[in-house]
Amino acid sequence: MAYLQLLSNPDNNTAFERVINHPPRGIGKTTLAKMQQYANEHKCSLWQAGMTLGGTKVLTKRAVNAIANFCQLITDMQQKVMGLSLEAQVDTVI
Repeated sequence: MAYLQLLSNPDNNTAFERVINHPPRGIGKTTLAKMQQYANEHKCSLWQAGMTLGGTKVLTKRAVNAIANFCQLITDMQQKVMGLSLEAQVDTVI
């Protein structure tokens, strides 16, 4: 369900936190905490923080790559489910 919520609203921080490392993607608690701090300081969502942090020195290169891959996955899924029925969206996400 959290994946579907994130696909329909990438700025949903709760859904973002639930799926960011499920399945494991190498994005740990420390990276997520830094993302949350950045998002709070810049008054943006975790999604927006993830899209922005690649150009900063806040995260390690490995973390930046893992987040970029995750964001690309979500973007690709958004394209795949666009215009599909809810049932078809669920099937695609699963």
